[in-house]
Amino acid sequence: MSGTPVIATDVLVVGGGLGGVAVALGALRAGRRVLLTEEFDWLGGQLTSQAVPPDEPSWVEGFGVTASYRALRDGIREYYRLHYPLTERARAWRELNPGAYDSDICLVNWPMIDYFEAPVVDVPDAAHHIEAARDLSRSVLYWLQTEAPRPDGGTGRPGLRLRGDVTGGADGLAQAPYIRESRRILAERTVVEQDLSLAVRGDKGAVSYPDSVGIGMYRIDLHPSTGGDNYIDVASSPFEIPLGALIPRRVENLLPAGKNLGTTHITNGCYRLHPVEWNIGEAVGALAAYCLNHGTTPRAVRDTPARLADFQHVLARDGVEPRWPQVTGY
Repeated sequence: MSGTPVIATDVLVVGGGLGGVAVALGALRAGRRVLLTEEFDWLGGQLTSQAVPPDEPSWVEGFGVTASYRALRDGIREYYRLHYPLTERARAWRELNPGAYDSDICLVNWPMIDYFEAPVVDVPDAAHHIEAARDLSRSVLYWLQTEAPRPDGGTGRPGLRLRGDVTGGADGLAQAPYIRESRRILAERTVVEQDLSLAVRGDKGAVSYPDSVGIGMYRIDLHPSTGGDNYIDVASSPFEIPLGALIPRRVENLLPAGKNLGTTHITNGCYRLHPVEWNIGEAVGALAAYCLNHGTTPRAVRDTPARLADFQHVLARDGVEPRWPQVTGY
């Protein structure tokens, strides 16, 4: 259409969640131009606009995340040191955890506010169900204010209130809904439960992929779904992220940048967490830039041993851990 502005870019990132932000950083680091789009006011997805506290591996202070994710965590800590009234002891704590101190703010991320009456993707009445999910959160707040048991034998905490000044949401709730499970690509490699279940793999550890582009760890944690599946919470082994799970079987110029990679309903339960989504995005950004810089395709990178080894070297140079040390899952 005449007059419509056209923006040219090397890499287009649709969605500024944690994975999308990491894609942008990974591609920019390699010298490519990036256009990053986001529906909501804040970048960061589940960490910010969706108000989901990070779930991280037990060894996060030593290993198990990318160097840039660690820099993000350190940056958040530094912001608290600079802008919050901490004691000198807290300010000097290298592994400062702002959530470890008394506060009058509580972030509610409980299964009782999960809305699973209907999906909100590819349905004509998505807005209705998004609003119904908000109503569910409001109803739980009302129960907490009026009926929730107290240690002193009374009921309700009428002083509780929503804090939109903290979450950025106009109605006091999060800006954006947190959708635990997205649509997924049909990938060259699909990660299945048998690849990483602790009950299946035992002391052998998770399957090691020759095309690993990162690592992650979380239990297989599934809440009740719109499809009628019940709660599942079982142990997993520290796992790897195979490049094949990031490559669609058919499309050549589209890559997943988060929990839309090639997993199943079961393995999505442990690949959907903050540091894993970040690692996926960072690897995808680096992959897009690598392909542009070398005139190749993601599929060719995976299928050509020399290319794959070179790309994995690039990731390792940038602080992406491809393998776990000898650790046991939980």
